[in-house]
Amino acid sequence: MYAQKLSEMLDARVISADLPLRRIVSELSRERNDVVDIQFEYRTFGSHIKTLLKLPLLVLFLRSSVAVVVTVHGVLSYRSLRGQHLRLLKWVAFVVSLRLTASFGDQMIVHSEEMKRELVGYGIRNVV
Repeated sequence: MYAQKLSEMLDARVISADLPLRRIVSELSRERNDVVDIQFEYRTFGSHIKTLLKLPLLVLFLRSSVAVVVTVHGVLSYRSLRGQHLRLLKWVAFVVSLRLTASFGDQMIVHSEEMKRELVGYGIRNVV
C-alpha cells in the first residue's frame, strides 16, 4: 500500500518481485528510466536463497542501461543470527550477495548509521 502511494506521488512504477527475473528485466528495459530503486528485504524474491541469488543478478543485468540504487531495509549481522542453524553459512551468503550487489550497482541506501557501519564492515563503500 505504501509503495503504491509513494510511486503515484513520484510518478514511478512498482514492479512485483514475484515476477521471474527475465520478466522484471524485460519490463524495465522497455521503459526509459533514469534510476531503478530496488527495495531489498531478506526475502524480497521469496525464499532466502532465491533472494540472495536474484538480487545481484538483477542489478548486474540492469546496470548497463540505468543507474541502480538498492534500498536495504534490513542487514543481517553475525550476531543477529545467534542460535540459527548454519549461522556462518547464512551470514557469508548474505555478505557475498550484498557485496556483489554493491559492486554491480551505483548506490546502496540504508535507514540507520548502524546499518551503514555493518555494510561498511562488509567492505561495501557505496552506501549512504
